[in-house]
Order: sequence, then structure tokens, then C-alpha cells
Amino acid sequence: MDLAELQPWPGIDGQVALVTGASRGIGRAIAEALGRQGATVVGTATTEQGASGISTFLAELDVAGRGMVLDVGDSSSVEALYKDLKEAEGLPAILVNNAGITRDNLLMRMSVEEWDEVLNTNLSSLYR
Repeated sequence: MDLAELQPWPGIDGQVALVTGASRGIGRAIAEALGRQGATVVGTATTEQGASGISTFLAELDVAGRGMVLDVGDSSSVEALYKDLKEAEGLPAILVNNAGITRDNLLMRMSVEEWDEVLNTNLSSLYR
């Protein structure tokens, strides 16, 4: 599908959109689609390299926005992102809570740490 051919989405133009997990896959495609519709996109990744890649990707598309580092499993990281967004772009009108991880392992072979990390990112982070 060519995202440039999307029909206009009323009300998106000029809105701030926060897309977690935007460095690749579904999150990246959603960030692109929202940006092409005129949203200012703030995409997150867990590393500085990932956030920088998001910023570069958005700039290449001529989309307003940037990448930011966020660990959705860490409350202080979420709070820091909130403060930064509020001061820079303004609070988002659109939230795509796409961040998620997997540990490709059989349940019986997963360590307690791996299990906790998956649950913290994919489930507990929604509460934050």
C-alpha cells in the first residue's frame, strides 16, 4: 500500500501524535501515515540510535516531528517524556501505544527476568 494515496483524515492536520515503538514495523508505518496527514509526529524508541533514526526518517518524509528515547516500562522515563512534550510540541491529541517486545523463547525456558521484562513493557506500561 502506498501511504501517499491515503484519503485525508479530518482533524489530523496540525495535531501532535505520539507513537511509541516507532523505530520499525507497525509503529513506523503509523508514524508515517499520521505525518503524511499533517500531524506533528513524536515517535519513540528505547535507544538514542533508534530515536535518531526516527528523526531522520521523518525529516526525509518532510514530516514535522522528531524521535525521542522512551522506556515505557520506566515511570521516570514516561514522566520525562511527558514534560518534554508538554514544553516543546504540546500534549498529544493522538496516542498510538504501539511499544511491545517479545523474547522468542518457550515459556518453560524463559528466565524470570525475561518474563518480567515482557510483562512490564507489554502490560504494566499501559498503567503508567
